Amino acid sequence: MTLAFSAAAAPFVRARPWHHEVDIDDDDNGGVRMSMRLAGETLMLESWLKSWGSEVQVLRPRWLADK
Repeated sequence: MTLAFSAAAAPFVRARPWHHEVDIDDDDNGGVRMSMRLAGETLMLESWLKSWGSEVQVLRPRWLADK
């Protein structure tokens, strides 16, 4: 999964401890791009993503972005 967080959300994303396999990189606009592998049920993840509203964009996978 690849997510793009806005510059407004980036400080909160950076401050949180993440699993060692989660990759977080700065983008050119002050935001961050996060990549991780998905496994199993995604219901809680979908809820978490929705809580960010317009501050996050799901880039991959397409099926999750469409939700």
